Amino acid sequence: MSQNRDSIRKTYRILSIILFLCASTVIIIAILLASGKIAGEELQMEKIEIERIHSSDEINQGTGNEDTESGSILANEKEAKDEVQTGEEVNLEQAYSITTITEERDREYLRKNSIDLSGKKITILGDSLTVGYPEEVVKGDNFPNALKEIFNCKVVNLGITGSTITSLYSDRSPMVDRWGQIEEDSDIIIVYAGTNDMMMVTQKQFGDINTEGTFCYDLEQMLSGISDAYPNALKIYINPAFLGQCCSLVGMEPEVYIEQEIITDIINERAKSNGFEVIDLYHENVIGNGNIQCIERYFLEDCLHYNPDGYHFLANHVAVKIIELMK
Repeated sequence: MSQNRDSIRKTYRILSIILFLCASTVIIIAILLASGKIAGEELQMEKIEIERIHSSDEINQGTGNEDTESGSILANEKEAKDEVQTGEEVNLEQAYSITTITEERDREYLRKNSIDLSGKKITILGDSLTVGYPEEVVKGDNFPNALKEIFNCKVVNLGITGSTITSLYSDRSPMVDRWGQIEEDSDIIIVYAGTNDMMMVTQKQFGDINTEGTFCYDLEQMLSGISDAYPNALKIYINPAFLGQCCSLVGMEPEVYIEQEIITDIINERAKSNGFEVIDLYHENVIGNGNIQCIERYFLEDCLHYNPDGYHFLANHVAVKIIELMK
């Protein structure tokens, strides 16, 4: 009888231990699941906050106080620009985020810092990206007209479709031969050029600023000519954005044609040396056609010419630069 009681007691003890272990395991699993849920909720909140930063008007534009720079998107923007500044290739994956952030900042800056330039004259020398091509599609909703709306001033459009900087292609209305059409009383002169040259100039044609019959020579002649002829005008050069996704640069043989970055760098150097302020769309990593999201939002079906949204982006971006320089 005593042996039976001892056996029962041992069985109860074993069962109690098993039950205790089971209960402990359940509690531990519940704690781990709860922790995972909290972490998941925190990650979700972080994602929501990043999206809010990306889309809201709280992004500071123009005051220099980057209150939201801790956001992951802005961190990516800074990282992409830092990569370019250290000689790395343009980060096309981040280009759309950088473009939309820039667009929001520019709009906010113009809301807070608008100026009236009535009585002033802006003259823009360029190609089809200045004309607004094709005109029957754009219908006057181009970059110069958008600038006119922003500043309430006269804007002269000297864009010609297909125009190059260099006279190597004489049938292309070269700007080196026609910059003298800029009116003498122009207060602001903008040159937006190089897109067609970047798709045509070869290694042999590139040359240097001292060798006639080369791209670099014609570039220098145009820039120095404008600088000497209009010493009192504010002069701005817009260096074209990244090309290649949907233009003849695709498939070009690198041993024959000049890479865009090389032409971009010589334009930056010579423009600054001749007293131009530079808006370098290539190294800013904005509104280029190397990113499919940028193409869908800012370009026509040919992926090379801007749609009205693209032109207004460009006009706002240039307007911000003008205001900053005139302050």
